[in-house]
Amino acid sequence: MPCFERVLELLLRYEPHRVVIEQVGRLHTPLEVVMNLDDVFARLRHFQLSTPEDPLSPNIMKLSLGRLTQGRRSGLRAAFEAWKAAQGYISTEDVQKVADNPVFGGGALAWLPNRERCVIEAWPKTYGRYDKSGYERFHGADIRDLPDSKYLMPTTRSYFTTAHQQAPNLELVEAVLTLENGSRYWGRYERLLLPWRTRGSDVFITSVPRLRLVSPC
Repeated sequence: MPCFERVLELLLRYEPHRVVIEQVGRLHTPLEVVMNLDDVFARLRHFQLSTPEDPLSPNIMKLSLGRLTQGRRSGLRAAFEAWKAAQGYISTEDVQKVADNPVFGGGALAWLPNRERCVIEAWPKTYGRYDKSGYERFHGADIRDLPDSKYLMPTTRSYFTTAHQQAPNLELVEAVLTLENGSRYWGRYERLLLPWRTRGSDVFITSVPRLRLVSPC
């Protein structure tokens, strides 16, 4: 949805303190004045979900790494600095240490064997806040074999891009997540994708999250 993504880009670029929303074609709908940017995104996402297009398709926007200098992204910056200090290198013996290291925010860790498949090495710890299912059983599973493919397949494409470029990527993701218990959440979060090289040809990708907004659908 290019128009929707363009609106998001403009809001992110200018970060207005106040946004006026008008619903065209509805005669008796008053103008909405929204003062919080996260609320603006949530309201726009609500309108998008009410359209006949596929509402489960995530919106993913590339952000400038320059945003890491902002104080509110100090966690992402710390992860970036740790990756730089390691020169983007990881031994296969230390993969779990990276997954457990709190500096990487408890995000996902994926293995891309030959850069052709995406295998889960560590499931995001953020899932545990909303669903107590045992996601640990998915460790070692190919991303194509996991539930909620409408969310997972599009959002892991950037893993392959990051692996190919061998450079970090900062993204804004807006998506509907369907948990194993059937509950659905709309999430808005930033993620820093960090590529890790090994002695061989394999690549690991760490996804460091920064949650902005999560709400039940």
